[in-house]
Amino acid sequence: MKEYRDIPKKVILLIITFSLGLLMIGCVKCKVESGKTENYMNAVVDDVTEEGIKVVPIDNENVNSDKDIINANSIIVNKNTISTDKLPELEKSDKIRIVYNGESVEEDPLKIEIVFAIYLLDEKGEVIPNE
Repeated sequence: MKEYRDIPKKVILLIITFSLGLLMIGCVKCKVESGKTENYMNAVVDDVTEEGIKVVPIDNENVNSDKDIINANSIIVNKNTISTDKLPELEKSDKIRIVYNGESVEEDPLKIEIVFAIYLLDEKGEVIPNE
């Protein structure tokens, strides 16, 4: 009779284990499908003002950014970054990479207000680390 009492406990334990396994697989699948690690875009500096940096998106086929950002004619980027890295000295026509939180303010032009870092790009489009 004791053997039959243990069956519901074993079934419940099996169901809990199976459910946790499915949950873990689902979380991994969602993370892999989203593929997002950080949002960034490449751009050319059009103008630098006290309010921000006006940029034009470029070479963004393989970057992690929203289509509205990639297809914008111009974007205003906040110069106050959340990085301890010093902002590079920027001039018109500099190619840069902007790492940001993935959100933009829908105005004309679009605005990116939360910026984590801004890096200069070399001739190959690779990031030049800030000093």
